[in-house]
Amino acid sequence: MAATPELPTLKPAKRVAARALVLAAVELRANVEANPSHPRSEELCPRALGWLESLNLGAEIEPLERDILEAPLGSLRPEQRTDANWAREGAALLAWALGLVDPSPASTFAGSAAGALRLLHDTARELVEAATLRPADELAGYGRHILLVKHHLRDRSFRDKSDGNNFAADILYTVLCQTLAKLGLQDDTNALKKAGEMVDEMPAADREHAGGLFFVRAVAIGWLLGETEAYGD
Repeated sequence: MAATPELPTLKPAKRVAARALVLAAVELRANVEANPSHPRSEELCPRALGWLESLNLGAEIEPLERDILEAPLGSLRPEQRTDANWAREGAALLAWALGLVDPSPASTFAGSAAGALRLLHDTARELVEAATLRPADELAGYGRHILLVKHHLRDRSFRDKSDGNNFAADILYTVLCQTLAKLGLQDDTNALKKAGEMVDEMPAADREHAGGLFFVRAVAIGWLLGETEAYGD
């Protein structure tokens, strides 16, 4: 009889809330960079970092994030702008895990969770202190769904580029199984099939950006479920 996988080792709720606030602050920095002529851009550019430090969340800011938050207005490199823009997806997923927002749409970009996370407000301190997570089985189920959809998006991408002859199929499936096992998530043939059907039903235009969406969501849920200690690992 096969051993039953261990349950995921969830990050503590307070740390999840702290990480969500950091990502929301990086998201704000992306918005400011995209609108440098806005009357408040000069004020808001340095404010996000100061706000996080005032909440004693400096230790949660990772080096690449600090570089983005400390950069003067208009100075972000293209790769920094990309990373900052994707922070919205991570913030939204963690805000969902905290029970603050609804889950993100399947193949479209998440709405901002900045309001729910009390961005730039002192009351965010209370949000961190009172943070609770959704039930572990709900988080595990959603995490598995994200990983399965990500798997099928990668599989479909390889098939589309190789005229249907997906030489990487076995490798991708092995990687998927290893990731599920590492997180203590049960492999589910029916769930795998449904995720594949969902990807196949996506319009081609949606599939083009869904790969990035589900990569970022997989990073966020993987961190939450204990795959990595640092968010950016």
